[in-house]
Amino acid sequence: MGAKRSIAKVARAIGCSERLLERWSSKHRWVARTFSYDNDLDLKKQAHYERLSFEISAKHAAQAREVHERALTRLSSLDVNQLTISQVIQLAKAAMELEAAAYAVW
Repeated sequence: MGAKRSIAKVARAIGCSERLLERWSSKHRWVARTFSYDNDLDLKKQAHYERLSFEISAKHAAQAREVHERALTRLSSLDVNQLTISQVIQLAKAAMELEAAAYAVW
């Protein structure tokens, strides 16, 4: 039933007396136990999402490195003297933006 669980809902679902469930709840500390269970489940979900986030970041970093290597290979074959001033400025600006973004990560 999750976080919206209640003794009344459980009683209706299983066809049992609410008073009986209230006694059992008190005797077996259901409120504290479900609170603890919910917290544990939340921590496990958070850890799972953190692992996924790191895995996705690592995958994206590997893809970025591959694109970077390909771009460097392509750039090394360029004859800079054949580029227009505008193209040189665009390349320089792109390089500065990439460098600034790389430092912002760390």
